[in-house]
Amino acid sequence: MISNADPWLVATNFLISEAGTSPQGNCWRYDLISGQLREGNGQLNTRQALDLLSEAAQESTQWSVVYGISTGEVQVVMGRDYGSPHLLDISEGR
Repeated sequence: MISNADPWLVATNFLISEAGTSPQGNCWRYDLISGQLREGNGQLNTRQALDLLSEAAQESTQWSVVYGISTGEVQVVMGRDYGSPHLLDISEGR
């Protein structure tokens, strides 16, 4: 099991389980997102999160997602169209 020292999660396309004792330096995208979250103590509004994902996107990025854990809102961006995210509400049934 891999434990997380921060109160947030970051996922990019590399195997963190193969990163050894620290994932830092293994993926520039992971480093960028982790660094920005650390600077803001894990606090980003939805627009800031989408902007950060846009900054970390690469040509092959197919989708990006921002989860509003406390609100139940999920913003899904397809095809790197960060100006027009799809909004889903998964709060029903809570």
